[in-house]
Amino acid sequence: MKKFSRLAAALRTRRFSSGMITAIIVMIAIVANMILYVLGTNYGWYFYSEEKIDTTITGATDRLFEGLSRGEKGKVKVSFCMAEDDLEAHDFGANVLDTARQLQERYPDFIELDFINIYTQKNSKGDTVNLKKYKLDGEGNTVNAIVKTTVIFECGERFRVINDYATADGYSTFYTLDSSLNMTSYNGEEILASMIAAVTREKSLKAYITTGHGETISGSFTGMLSCAGYELELVNIRDMELNVNECDLLVISNPLTDFEKASEGSGLRTEIERLTDYVNNGGRVYITLDGYADTAKMSNFYEFLSGCGIEIMTSKTEKGQTLTSIVKDSVDSVTPDGFTVVGSYADNEITQRIQNNAKLFGTGKVLMRESAAIKCSGGAVPILTSSQSSELSAGGSTVGSDGGYCMAAVANVRESNSDGKIGTVFVASSAFVTAEDVIITDGYSNKDFVYSVLEEVFGAHRMPYGCEGIFFDSDTLEGLTMGTAAVYTAIAAAIPVLVAAVGVVIIVRRKYR
Repeated sequence: MKKFSRLAAALRTRRFSSGMITAIIVMIAIVANMILYVLGTNYGWYFYSEEKIDTTITGATDRLFEGLSRGEKGKVKVSFCMAEDDLEAHDFGANVLDTARQLQERYPDFIELDFINIYTQKNSKGDTVNLKKYKLDGEGNTVNAIVKTTVIFECGERFRVINDYATADGYSTFYTLDSSLNMTSYNGEEILASMIAAVTREKSLKAYITTGHGETISGSFTGMLSCAGYELELVNIRDMELNVNECDLLVISNPLTDFEKASEGSGLRTEIERLTDYVNNGGRVYITLDGYADTAKMSNFYEFLSGCGIEIMTSKTEKGQTLTSIVKDSVDSVTPDGFTVVGSYADNEITQRIQNNAKLFGTGKVLMRESAAIKCSGGAVPILTSSQSSELSAGGSTVGSDGGYCMAAVANVRESNSDGKIGTVFVASSAFVTAEDVIITDGYSNKDFVYSVLEEVFGAHRMPYGCEGIFFDSDTLEGLTMGTAAVYTAIAAAIPVLVAAVGVVIIVRRKYR
């Protein structure tokens, strides 16, 4: 106490007021916080709160494995490239191992687990494993890295390899990550079950994702495409033709700039010509759009859609601008601005099948945000529509009030000289349908809806319906290591106490001097 008294006296002789002392301490806290933020931002320092989650698997996998669990394709081997004891102690891999064990127990005649030492190339039985085999694709190109956090799925000659390319810790593929790469939910059952089903298929599906037009695609959507059995590849159709025998699905995700089109009679092969021929020859295209994309700068692409029977509705403002007509529902919306609406299923055969699948394990409800209104004609039919209380908005003004606007549609395209081949084009007028936020939102079935579209519209098989993620109750604490977090927490707790103590001492001493 004497030392503290001398400190207070020294501070008083230097004319430090209690307010100045408080300001200095607060400044120290701010500077410390800024240092920690920089370390977290630039060097990726973080820790995850200790949280025990319930990884009990659901019964949804029974439908996915129907027939396969009786040995239809032989056993599927799930190999972890880490010792079993080490995996049990791994912060994120332990959950994956727990789920894999439950699947093995539920389907013992169909699934087996193995553990490989990547340095000795020996498995848990002591057998030699040729790891080089899993690094190569069908053409002998090296496409996979085999590291300690790699998981290999194999059935006969078919295999899939899962690696973590997002984080340094491993196994993030089995989790949902937000934009800051924080884990927000655990999706182990869905990923494991999907990869197990994928290696039992006779043929891999190939999905090409277009580039070169400002496209953006969420990690949740690419993950869903992988779970649906597609092998993914980026493609720029300025440089290559689209072959229906090689491309099972073409994904155009949220383009912001136009596709090239040749002048009439020029004979040039440009993007629109290649895209049109692909569809006319039986190609399949999955499209999501930005409701606020500049229609004037996307005229070629929107003309292509119109030729398929899908027209994006626009309106002219008082200033003469042509803007997309956005669906707004002030009565039936989940956000105050009215632009996040629950889509209703249209009344037709294909939509009924999509809805039935989406409702197998959930509500079947689908959230759409900032969706452009669609007008269907020819071979196009609506899939999702807004309620009758909805309106159209453009440039901040109401430009329509009929209600029941189409927000997602599918078109069957038949060219007279294509030998009866039918192309398929699906359009969702909002990229929000597969955004991370809505995919992990409880109570809505956007994920199962998209799986059902891939199955019923595009012919994919064995979708992991109902394998919902396990959501974390506590948020990740960013920017801190565990040790730093403990120190920082102690400092944060001590500052108010210290300020109060110093203030009381100074005030008391001033009062009685």
